[in-house]
Amino acid sequence: MTWQLPGHSKATPADARHLVTQTCRRWNIPPQAIQDLTLIVSELATNALLHAPNDRVTVGMILTADDVWVFCADQGPRRPIKTNPAHADDEHGRGLLIVDTLASRYTVNPCGRGTAVAACLTLPASTTPPVHTPQGTVAAAPCEDSCDATHSHI
Repeated sequence: MTWQLPGHSKATPADARHLVTQTCRRWNIPPQAIQDLTLIVSELATNALLHAPNDRVTVGMILTADDVWVFCADQGPRRPIKTNPAHADDEHGRGLLIVDTLASRYTVNPCGRGTAVAACLTLPASTTPPVHTPQGTVAAAPCEDSCDATHSHI
């Protein structure tokens, strides 16, 4: 599932949270995983707005047999990603630290003119929902070009 959200709107992180929450509920994702994915997508969408404001931000989700992926791709200018993450008591710059803490793994890839960040959450074996693509939905890469965050694991 993918959604195109405004790249200049302060409402984009809230819209992303709502879309992810609703999709997780349709997919019968466990409540704790929903909370984690919602926080992750909020951080990713906020980073896209702060660091790469543009006309649109692509947000999406992919459900596999064992994992749920959430991704955010922007079309802003590429900037180096900080290799030394923020500390827990820092006031700003904690987005990727939060993602790193909650996600099983995450990736940062060039995507078109911008950047795609994808985070994976491994579902507990006892609650793994069946893989499906509701209403004909197909799993999509986070942008139109050749970057595919679902195949680049950290």
